[in-house]
Amino acid sequence: MNEHSAFTAFLRTDPRDVGCDQALTVLHLYVDLIPGRLLGHEAILRYPA
Repeated sequence: MNEHSAFTAFLRTDPRDVGCDQALTVLHLYVDLIPGRLLGHEAILRYPA
């Protein structure tokens, strides 16, 4: 992969991306799950996208 194609891939939006406005609206809910990581619960497993 050359630099141009790597940059293009970096800029490509994942089709599962909900967008900044919607993500920021619920980001606090995701952050609240982080303390559960200490108990073995992974937020990324619950909300992979």
